[in-house]
Amino acid sequence: MEELINLIRNLQSKFEEQTNEIRDMKQSIPQTINSNIDTKFANLELKYNTLQKSVDMQSQRIQQLERKIRKKNLIFFGVEESERNYFDLQQGILDILEQKMGLNCNETNIEEQYMVKQPDQNKDLLSTSPHIDKTSTVLSQPRLNIKN
Repeated sequence: MEELINLIRNLQSKFEEQTNEIRDMKQSIPQTINSNIDTKFANLELKYNTLQKSVDMQSQRIQQLERKIRKKNLIFFGVEESERNYFDLQQGILDILEQKMGLNCNETNIEEQYMVKQPDQNKDLLSTSPHIDKTSTVLSQPRLNIKN
C-alpha cells in the first residue's frame, strides 16, 4: 500500500513538472513568435526605407535629366504651316535662324523638330539643338516677330 502511495506521489510530482513546463512553454511561444515577427518587420522596414531613398534619388535624377534636355529646346511661336515634311520643317527653322535672327546655322545644329499644336493657321514649333551654346545664343537674341 505504501508503494502505491509513493507511486501516486511520484506521478503527481511528474504531472506538476509537466504542467509547469507547459505553462512556461505557453508563455515563451508568443514571445518567440513576436520577436521573430518584430525582426522581420524591422528588416522589411529597412528595405522599404532603402527603396524609398533609391526612388527619391532616381526621381531627382530624372528631373535633372529633363531639365538638361529642356535647356536644349527652342520653341518658335506662330510659325506658318507651309511645311509638308520633316525636311521642309528643318529648312523653315534654318531660315528663321539665319535670315530673321542673323545666326549662322546648318542642319547639324538641329537635332530634332516637330510641331507642337494641332493644325490651325499658325503653329508652335519645337526644335532641339545638340549644342547648348547655339541654344543660348538664340535665347540671348531679342524677341522677333517671325511672321512674314
